[in-house]
Amino acid sequence: MGRGLCMPPHPHARGRHLEIQQLRSKLGDRVKYILTGHNDRPLLGWAYVDNLERAVRLLLDRGDAALVPSYRPVGLSQVIVGDRLHDPNWVAVSVNRAHYLPARRSRTARVQ
Repeated sequence: MGRGLCMPPHPHARGRHLEIQQLRSKLGDRVKYILTGHNDRPLLGWAYVDNLERAVRLLLDRGDAALVPSYRPVGLSQVIVGDRLHDPNWVAVSVNRAHYLPARRSRTARVQ
């Protein structure tokens, strides 16, 4: 029986990116399955987390250029990695354009 892990919403993309990197470092190859609560079956290994990290990285690297309108909730934007119809590991992160970066993009572009 596995243990659950919950990552509550983080107000800034940079903070979420650092949390993902820390999680990967801490858990390493012990992750066999991930259940997001949005999927009807567990996802295998780190593929979903890889896409989540790519999505956050796109926000940090491209800023508003990475965003598309969100279907829900209406009025927000999201960054999408993967195809929801064909990729079980696809990711869509909804963000508020006014608050997803803690500083101007020029100051967050070099965050690794």
